Amino acid sequence: MTEFKTYPEGTPFTGSIGRTASSSEPAWPVAPKPRAGDPNSLTPVEVEIITHDGARHRAALATVLGNPTKPLTPEAHLAKLRGNAAAALKPLTPVAMQHLIAMIDRLETLPDVTELAEVLA
Repeated sequence: MTEFKTYPEGTPFTGSIGRTASSSEPAWPVAPKPRAGDPNSLTPVEVEIITHDGARHRAALATVLGNPTKPLTPEAHLAKLRGNAAAALKPLTPVAMQHLIAMIDRLETLPDVTELAEVLA
């Protein structure tokens, strides 16, 4: 797993932005700790189900899938993209979806990212 360079939120960016992705060094602010009981917090996640007979079933996740410390596989990313696109108000056609995926795969070399907007329009 790749280690992510981080810096405290509210402090200056510690990475570097070069002319290309390969000459850049990404860095991410450390996410603030969620407040206990905050309903808008994404982690930790807890769910409790109470069945008709009163039995309680509970599960908790300290880190959700997709977190930098628990990344999605490329296949899972594509499945998530396809699922979200299928649920859109104006779903992409299969041909448009393949075109979008191909553009994302070569995003760093696209001469103009407005091509992405045209596929999504």
